[in-house]
Amino acid sequence: MQILREAPAGERLGTIKYDADALHCTADLIRTASAEGIVVVERMTTNPENQCVDGGSIVLHRKGESLDWVWSYPDGTVGATATLRWTAP
Repeated sequence: MQILREAPAGERLGTIKYDADALHCTADLIRTASAEGIVVVERMTTNPENQCVDGGSIVLHRKGESLDWVWSYPDGTVGATATLRWTAP
């Protein structure tokens, strides 16, 4: 996943790519909402021919040096969660 530092609502904030069950899915992340420390993006699949889920949302919640990540299907069902942490190289 690659995220830009800033983008206005309705604009592309980044991209995501994942390889699950040989699907090789990629999607643009479109910023839909934000609040203090929270960003919500909608997934717009760029290769639907691979049977990748289109739509859905990702909520990013910054907590200090970590980032909580929740991906939900278009119907709101949570599909995956993670906590990302920054580490020095």
